[in-house]
Amino acid sequence: MTNNDVLRRIRYIFDFGDDKMIALFAQAECEVTRAQVSDWLKKEDQDDYQALSDSQLATFLNGLINDRRGKIEGAQPTPETELTNNIIFRKLKIALDLRADDILAIMKLADLRMSRHELSAFFRKVGHKHYRECKDQILRNFMKGLQMKYRSELMKRLKQILDAGNTVLSGWCGITDPRYLEAIAEYDFDAIVLDMQHGFFDETTVQNAIATLVARGKAPLVRIPLARWDTAARVLDFGALAVIAPMINTAEDARSFVSATRFVPVGERSFGPRHAASLYGIDTNEYLQNFDQCSLTLAMIETREAYQNLDEIIAVEGIGGVLIGPGDLSISFRQNPIPDAYGVDTIDVVKDIVARCKQAGIKTAAFSIDPKAANMLHGLGVDIISVGLDVTYIAEGVKAHIAGLDFR
Repeated sequence: MTNNDVLRRIRYIFDFGDDKMIALFAQAECEVTRAQVSDWLKKEDQDDYQALSDSQLATFLNGLINDRRGKIEGAQPTPETELTNNIIFRKLKIALDLRADDILAIMKLADLRMSRHELSAFFRKVGHKHYRECKDQILRNFMKGLQMKYRSELMKRLKQILDAGNTVLSGWCGITDPRYLEAIAEYDFDAIVLDMQHGFFDETTVQNAIATLVARGKAPLVRIPLARWDTAARVLDFGALAVIAPMINTAEDARSFVSATRFVPVGERSFGPRHAASLYGIDTNEYLQNFDQCSLTLAMIETREAYQNLDEIIAVEGIGGVLIGPGDLSISFRQNPIPDAYGVDTIDVVKDIVARCKQAGIKTAAFSIDPKAANMLHGLGVDIISVGLDVTYIAEGVKAHIAGLDFR
């Protein structure tokens, strides 16, 4: 394993963004740039790839120790100029405060079993009669076990936030460019909606986007095109944690939605979990046992008909929540093609939807174009609030740059 391999794996295991990576180097009193971090994380065959030196990786690991265990007073340890797998293993053990039994359990997750005596040999000093060199296979399996231990938590995080009574803050993206999505994922969102209905995502780009979000610790939510139940099942196979179905107007619509997205006995979702399970660092059996409890089916309520049938829709077993589409809801109620989201004609309808869902124990989600609307939704007690979308993210950034100029 190269030093860059180790850095990439640690970033992936713990969902570290660029800002966190920079901060970890700073914990060891080393200043690095975002460009440096980006180049270290590239693959060897990519342009601008830079090899990470032993002393640079040692510095990063020292920063991880300081971040996790607290920074010692006084002079900081001098980073090693020559690293071995044994040193890397020991630094990770210290940073994560792992005891022998913890490490053996982590190794077991990666199907590698060893005795306490065998493990202790890796942490002996060079020259000790029981010292044993840590080969790449050992370190690789240890990091695989770490991935299975820590990444499996990501699949559960969305529901954990909701079950704790906290608000999930979501972004909303329809642009498929990978670098753009990586940039959006650096911000303080808990989740990001990938829009296949009105955005530009197809099956290939949404699969890549889901992997990008999971790698950065963001819950991927996908809005599918109208009545595309085959796509609903596909995006779950790709690793989506929630599927948003537009125009759910009747209980029959809701049952069709559930059938495609829930495993038996609730639905009839076909077996195909290997990719998603791998993405979250778990085996297929764990995925099958836990996924339906960790994910959401969100039925969009955005017409007068859907509102009239709300109680029947949310009573369908397997519907985990509703997402209020304020624009189409206003169009349907006002019979005017120009939307008036959260206007006087529908704001009481929105409040009633939220109240009835809460009474039924169903989660609510809603789209907001700006912080003012998001704050209003938070005041109503909406559980998942998306704020803005591509056009507003870009427009506000451009406006801020131009507004700061002295010559315009």
